Amino acid sequence: ERYSEFLLMGQHLLKWQDILYQRKNVSHQPISKTIVSDSISPENDKKALQIIHERNQLDIRLYNFASELFSDRCQTLGIDSRAVEQYEQANQQYGALIDNLGTI
Repeated sequence: ERYSEFLLMGQHLLKWQDILYQRKNVSHQPISKTIVSDSISPENDKKALQIIHERNQLDIRLYNFASELFSDRCQTLGIDSRAVEQYEQANQQYGALIDNLGTI
């Protein structure tokens, strides 16, 4: 969920030179259309989410710990929203260039 920040971190820590990429095999169908079911009532949905939350407390705690650690390391390395935005713009330009080369 924080892929751009991960790549920028890899560039800093692992001295990666080229972190630009082009997405492949991407679904263009919205996620909500693939998981919506008419058979789930709001009451059942709320109950199911409660059970999932209760049974995954350790996973949730681990995720929160890792997320906080990742955020701290990004801050230490100077990876902020501006750096991410600049990287994503450069990556979009790279993708457009690759697409244009494919049509030549």
